[in-house]
Amino acid sequence: MSVQDLIKRVVGNERSSDFVVDVNFSLHGSQSFLVQLSTTSDGKLMISANGGIAAAWGFNYFLKYFCNSSVFWSGRNINLPNPLPKLSKTITLKNFDKWIYYQNVCTYGYSFSWWNWTQWEQHIDWMAMNGINFPLAFNGQEEMWRRTYFKLGLNQTDLDEYFAGPAFLAWNRMGNMRKWGGPLPASWYNNQVQLQHAILDRTRSLGMIPILPGFAGFVPQAIQKISPKVNMSWIGRGWGNLPDEYTGSYILSPTDPLFAAVGQGFYKELVAEYGTDHYYNMDPFNEMVPPWNTTTYLSTMFRTIFTTLTSVDPMATWVLQGWFLLNSGYTPDIAKAMLTAVPQGSLIVLDLESELAPQFPRLDSYFGQPFIWNMLQDFGGLDSFYGAIGKLNTGVDQGRVGTTMSGIGLTPEGIFQNEVVYEFMLEKTFRPTMTQPQIEQWITAFISRRYGSWKPQLQTGWSLLVNGILNSSSSQNEMHRNLLIQQPSLKLDASFWYDPAIVLEAWDNMVNVAGDLADVDLFRYDLVDTTRQCLGIVFAKTYAQLLASFNAKDVNGLRTYGGQALDILEDLDTVLAADRHFLLGSWLNDAKQQGANAAESDLLEFNARNQITLWGPTGNIQDYAHKHWAGLVAKYYRPRWQMFVDALTYSLQSGVPFSQADFQTQVFNDVEEPFNNNRDLFPTEPLGDSVPIVQFLHYKYQVRNRRPRQ
Repeated sequence: MSVQDLIKRVVGNERSSDFVVDVNFSLHGSQSFLVQLSTTSDGKLMISANGGIAAAWGFNYFLKYFCNSSVFWSGRNINLPNPLPKLSKTITLKNFDKWIYYQNVCTYGYSFSWWNWTQWEQHIDWMAMNGINFPLAFNGQEEMWRRTYFKLGLNQTDLDEYFAGPAFLAWNRMGNMRKWGGPLPASWYNNQVQLQHAILDRTRSLGMIPILPGFAGFVPQAIQKISPKVNMSWIGRGWGNLPDEYTGSYILSPTDPLFAAVGQGFYKELVAEYGTDHYYNMDPFNEMVPPWNTTTYLSTMFRTIFTTLTSVDPMATWVLQGWFLLNSGYTPDIAKAMLTAVPQGSLIVLDLESELAPQFPRLDSYFGQPFIWNMLQDFGGLDSFYGAIGKLNTGVDQGRVGTTMSGIGLTPEGIFQNEVVYEFMLEKTFRPTMTQPQIEQWITAFISRRYGSWKPQLQTGWSLLVNGILNSSSSQNEMHRNLLIQQPSLKLDASFWYDPAIVLEAWDNMVNVAGDLADVDLFRYDLVDTTRQCLGIVFAKTYAQLLASFNAKDVNGLRTYGGQALDILEDLDTVLAADRHFLLGSWLNDAKQQGANAAESDLLEFNARNQITLWGPTGNIQDYAHKHWAGLVAKYYRPRWQMFVDALTYSLQSGVPFSQADFQTQVFNDVEEPFNNNRDLFPTEPLGDSVPIVQFLHYKYQVRNRRPRQ
């Protein structure tokens, strides 16, 4: 009944009876999914599939391509005709991949930190409908570690010195850092256990294979209490520019007896609590240099990680994030020693950023180990426009030729942006490389299902985006190049890696139909999102003029363009505040809701504020996880720019040279640190009507200053 229940959640109880699901495992083939869609004699849709995920995937295909309906992160547009469209013949759907993988270890920091079951339930439905059958399942592991270490003789104080706060657990788990943002609230441990049970119950009931956390060798420093002569090394010192108190972790030598004792203890707790589907993720050297970069040490480490796992679960397979392999120090010889230390087929490598930096060609298809071709797309949960659709279109199919590729996946550090890119990638499981006319047809279908209707202006606007800013040809991810969210400086890059006139023209087209689609929630979201991007363009151009005025010692020009820059930020906050997807208050409120008392909620709110701003005690990974959110723009980004404009004006008027170092100290003391420590409340509901706000801003910044694209 799991898929039938999913259908009820999507279309409602009344219409769910129009769908009949038949999961028939005898419908098999070389493909991961085999689905047959047909119309019954009484007008219902029969979904026959070789598994629950295949059935959910087939249901979504019917919604998208026969009912002009869409389900995605930002919302749903369900337009079920009554009766359902009748299929003249049986439609058979197949895909190319065994695995459709999802999540990055970092997604649990930048997007999932504060989620409750309601949010997870909706997300799991989306996962199933898009064929995702191989997701990470990382919640609830700290309690398993706590039980393990308590049995070994550590206490809560020892673990409070080790575990990071909830917003930073992802990097604590990979050994990059410890303690910052902690200690974990007392209620966090068991609350996450209950959440993990709900997630595993649902994903397994639908037919997914969840990947549990494993042991890569990282331990608290207090492990020395148990074994004073323990053989371990501190690695990752200086990671993220964090001070020694927080940076790096201790990793056990693979030859130390505690390696097996800790690992086996953890796996026994994990499997006893959650059961297992025999897949585990471990990442021993993420963005860190090993203690010894030799084939002997690394092969021994990989072999020991795996044998420790299989001593508890003999059927286990290791799923490895291949991000660390982008480091040039991992030569083919060294990588081969590591990867072949695990029996062939018992290791699956996630080629983490295949669209820009695939490693399988360099490493001979991981020397025979199966790998998954992944789109990383996003760093830090950033929300700017970006994509590499052309690389996705051709790269996935090229990856399948003569390699050990066994699937595709999504590995974003954060989600909630560029949904068209993710949808394009997910459809690569059944779509071969498309021609440009076919891509245009795909865009037409995307528009129709997203908004429930199609207009030529929408086709023009989306085509400009898909073939422009969402189709980067660079080998570098460009999302961080967003000027207004960076700490102000005289040396910021105001150039564009894309043609801004194309994005502004897309904005024109969307605004032209805004009145007709004002009641379509997904359109309103896209309208605000496009406006956000365009105000960033206007801001970058204004910054260039401000900089030129300062360099020319033109005080009047500096005041003019400084005032305009601050005005843009105020307008940006206003339009973001009109849409529920862009509210700082929601992020903070979700964090506070996880606390069992005022003290816990206060710590969790600090975690939430710090991650998206300073990321560390003194801006150590500053603005890496920035967001275009109402409240954050008004109370964090705009005050920084106000101070910058004031400092430059004072410099010209007084003749005292501007000091970036002095400015950074002042802005940290007056804006950045106070924002992290204050507890101002921010709205969790939209303010104002986004459509007329966008129409006004479009006139103010685009129509009055129109420069046609050359």
